[in-house]
Amino acid sequence: MEKLYSRFYKCALQVNPYSYSTYRGEEGYEESEYNEEIVRVCKEEDIKIVGLADHGDVNSSDSLREKLEDNGIIVFPGFEICTAEKIHMVCLFDSKKTNSELNQILGSIGMSNKEAKTDPSSKTFIDIAKEIIDHDGFYYAAHITSDNGILKIGQLQNVWTHKYFTVAQIPNTRDKIDPNYKNIINNKEGAYKRDNPVAFINAKDISKPSDLTDENATTLVKLSKLDFQSFKDAFKDPDSRIKLNGEKKELYKSYIKSIKITGGYLDGFSVCFPEELTTIIGGRGTGKSTLINLIRYVLGTYKSKKSQDEVEDMMKKNLAQSGEVEMKICSYTQQGQEYTLIKRYNQNLVIKDDSGRISKFTVEDILPNIEIYGQNEIIEMLSDQEVIYNIVERLLLIDDKLIKDQEEKYNNLKGNRKDIENINRSILSLENELGNIDSVKEKLLNYNKFGIGEKLSLINAQSKEKSVFEEVITKLKEIEISKIKVDKVDIETKETPKVNDIIKEFNDNMDTYINRLEEYKNDTIEKLKRTYEVWNIEQKEINDEIQRIVKNIDGIHDKTNEQIAMEYKTLSDEINKSSSKEARLKQLKSGKTSLLEERKNLIEDCKISNGKLDEYIFSRVKKLNKKELNRDIEISILPRQNLKDLKTELLKLEGIGDKSLEPLDEIEAFDVFTFIEDINAKKNEEINNKYKLRNVAIDSIKNMDELKKFKLEEMILGNITIIKLKVGNEFKVLESLSKGQQCTAILNILLVKNKDPLIIDQPEDNLDNAFIAESLVSELRKHKVSRQYILATHNANIPVFGDAELIITLIEEEKNGRIADNGIGSIDSEDVKKHVINILEGGKDAFLIREKKYNIQ
Repeated sequence: MEKLYSRFYKCALQVNPYSYSTYRGEEGYEESEYNEEIVRVCKEEDIKIVGLADHGDVNSSDSLREKLEDNGIIVFPGFEICTAEKIHMVCLFDSKKTNSELNQILGSIGMSNKEAKTDPSSKTFIDIAKEIIDHDGFYYAAHITSDNGILKIGQLQNVWTHKYFTVAQIPNTRDKIDPNYKNIINNKEGAYKRDNPVAFINAKDISKPSDLTDENATTLVKLSKLDFQSFKDAFKDPDSRIKLNGEKKELYKSYIKSIKITGGYLDGFSVCFPEELTTIIGGRGTGKSTLINLIRYVLGTYKSKKSQDEVEDMMKKNLAQSGEVEMKICSYTQQGQEYTLIKRYNQNLVIKDDSGRISKFTVEDILPNIEIYGQNEIIEMLSDQEVIYNIVERLLLIDDKLIKDQEEKYNNLKGNRKDIENINRSILSLENELGNIDSVKEKLLNYNKFGIGEKLSLINAQSKEKSVFEEVITKLKEIEISKIKVDKVDIETKETPKVNDIIKEFNDNMDTYINRLEEYKNDTIEKLKRTYEVWNIEQKEINDEIQRIVKNIDGIHDKTNEQIAMEYKTLSDEINKSSSKEARLKQLKSGKTSLLEERKNLIEDCKISNGKLDEYIFSRVKKLNKKELNRDIEISILPRQNLKDLKTELLKLEGIGDKSLEPLDEIEAFDVFTFIEDINAKKNEEINNKYKLRNVAIDSIKNMDELKKFKLEEMILGNITIIKLKVGNEFKVLESLSKGQQCTAILNILLVKNKDPLIIDQPEDNLDNAFIAESLVSELRKHKVSRQYILATHNANIPVFGDAELIITLIEEEKNGRIADNGIGSIDSEDVKKHVINILEGGKDAFLIREKKYNIQ
């Protein structure tokens, strides 16, 4: 798949022929060897374009020019000359220019009859510049801080500030320039101040092949076509298209490398994407939105169920039964690994690694922060505070430790509630079991009035002894002796068999010990049972004695003495059994009291954790506003002030409606812990004064189950994001802005700081042209180095002022969408430029404004 987008190529723009090498006293090469070595180093250094610039001579470069061109290296022939002001100047021309034509140009600038090729011309820098422009050439001021350089010569402000002074060569990066010239280079020196800054390049005066290995010998020029016109056009936008090797930063990010579509409306479509800015243009119904949604369909990235349904419905019409989309992705999260994603219509996504094997990763693992927005989706999400916070949250770069600490503290609080819930269940169960014990005690008291208790004290002793046996035997039976086993090691190493033998020996021994313990437990139970049987036999004498005593008691209603004795015994048994349960109940209630006290401390832990997280967020927001966001945007975060989830729960209560809870939104720094504490502890009048809730709502919340109140406390409420846009001299909140201004604010935030791509269908919707031409494109230019953007658009300002690395022109033909002939590339392509002018709103005007902005002639 061919890469048709613009990208940086290394250019050596002051290479001299062999004759110059001997002139400089460089020895060791024959001319053919010199030429071969220049070619070899160019290939090794990946130099694609060479500018030949011998002093006042073009014929001397013939053999080198031929050798370079034969090896596929683009050559721009030319020369270096000295102007009337003694400024050295390099002039380059289209590779089609012949020596005859170049010599004529030398003559037109007063250099044809010079005895010494290094003698100055009679013409000034500006005069020569005009001549070079007339001959469709390119020129730059050479070694400006060295001998015969414009700044070293000095007193040439009139030349420096002239509109024809556009490109200059410096010996190093801007930050390493001689301090005497730094302010001029940075356009901060009053006498040298320019409206349009100069484009600076590195170009070493090459006199030996090894010079080409110096990073300051070449300049990076962004091109989609390796031709002279595209090369010249690049200098119309130096900020975007010209880079010094020493200033180019390696910024790692995720990006979509390519897409290939089989079947459906865009059948046969295949494109390699640049890492920076791609714009998709075309008339209505040519497939722009279809392409965006095909990417979305593959990735399964949807902002809502509605958008998912819309995309899937579109796929039914635009991908077809046999349709397939293949995308190649480079993932920042996975350290730059490449993955192939294959989505067949109505089938699950397949992800392969760079070896072609099925990967275990998901899209979330590969592109965790990719953002895709369909038409009008940005405007639709503005009413959802949670979505807005999520957009801002990725910029906060919240420390995982703080998030985990908060989760841990809240999980502890939830664990406390579950412990209380369990203890409540046990308390209720015991209370049910002990429900009639008071009446049993009262009945037993009546019997004791007749002295039965004294005479039958043996019954109590007997009952207690019996319960001791039963309780111990039950406890023993409940003991579970679990098996302890260590799993073998699966990792294959030299020591693994030895380790596994030791583990086996341990497991075998443990099985033996556990079996012995089980046997000992069963033996103990049997011993207790035998002891109980002996005890039971001994009780016969006691039982006989009780029956004898009872026979001598009369006058207790109509019950027989035996019935009274037996009932007394039954009542005694019940009370004796209940005594252990009452002790357990007391223990449980004490445990609950401890848990409630512990809950107070756990709540304080949550507050401390929240405070640390808040402090971090406030610090990040301050930094964002100061350094990273557009100066017209200001954000602030109100932690845990989105009461949506809390109100959803409260609305389930009887007598509470939406309106009755509205006053809560007006509470400054609302805290759910304090709210529940106040509900539990304060009178209605105090609660009303603080929260403005009516009595019916207060009573309903007060009457909530204890555990339900705990659940309210455990809510980590959402944050509220306040976004302000500068309108005139005043910052205004998002809600008070027009739809267009709201989109402006959100787009500015979306464009910032994300390692994964941003894909938007028609970002210009609801925006005015002024914002697009100035703010939006400046942000795109600023951030596209560190983030990939793919935008479908009708607005010419985005690809033109944004200097899109790739413009894809779509047309419809025979009811299918396809790329227009010569309709893919960058704006340095005349054909692509024509498509932009003919198709997009304000296309011609955008180019005219661009030319005026950059003082293009």
